[in-house]
Amino acid sequence: MTSDENLRGTRLFDKLRQHAGLRRNSLLLLVLASFIVLLPFVQEDGFGEFIVRFGFSAVVVGGLYSASERRGTLVVAGVMAVLVLAVDWGSVLRKDPEFTILRSGLSAAFIFLTAWVQIAHLGRKREVTADTIMGAVNIYLLLIVAFMFLHTTLEIAKPGAYHIGDQTLTEYLMDPGADDTLAASTLIYFSITTFTTLGYGDILPVSSAARVISGFEAIVGQLYVAIIVARLVAMQISQRMQGRD
Repeated sequence: MTSDENLRGTRLFDKLRQHAGLRRNSLLLLVLASFIVLLPFVQEDGFGEFIVRFGFSAVVVGGLYSASERRGTLVVAGVMAVLVLAVDWGSVLRKDPEFTILRSGLSAAFIFLTAWVQIAHLGRKREVTADTIMGAVNIYLLLIVAFMFLHTTLEIAKPGAYHIGDQTLTEYLMDPGADDTLAASTLIYFSITTFTTLGYGDILPVSSAARVISGFEAIVGQLYVAIIVARLVAMQISQRMQGRD
């Protein structure tokens, strides 16, 4: 095989890998965005709960698919995905706080793992493509969802860790007059406003653990801009300079 044939083969392989990565990231972005956008509009009755669980299952499958580039990561992610899905759907039958804490904790761990896989994938890139841009957006959304599950875990483990107005968050969510969509949408809203450091102040972390987690989330949100976005900009500048040469 000649050097030209080797070069063509290498280029073809790179294109196939890029297309596979684009497909993985586009699927994950689709299910993530759909899950976050639909949460405020799905009522948590029997059918609504099924939609939320199905949507999160799609996120887990999308996260697992995004981790399929490397075998070692795929094995770890696969084991965690099975555990997360089993516990998530098992919580339909078990409503006790201990099992709900396990569910939220495992979900947070898996989403953080998926975000790390995306960060590692982005770190191996040397040029800005549709794949890298979607990967960066996925990291952003994954971190928001992961912290949402962390806040959920803490509020269930220690009711009153967060306050909204003159009520604890738990009391607010259990209010008979409350909208049925509040439980999930309130926590994703709090995670978004904390991650972006928007902080309207309507929901407050009052326990020490809640303050630490909320503060850490705000720091991660700032580091995302300082590191991930800065890297994309640097890669784009490097591409343009190489193009001129």
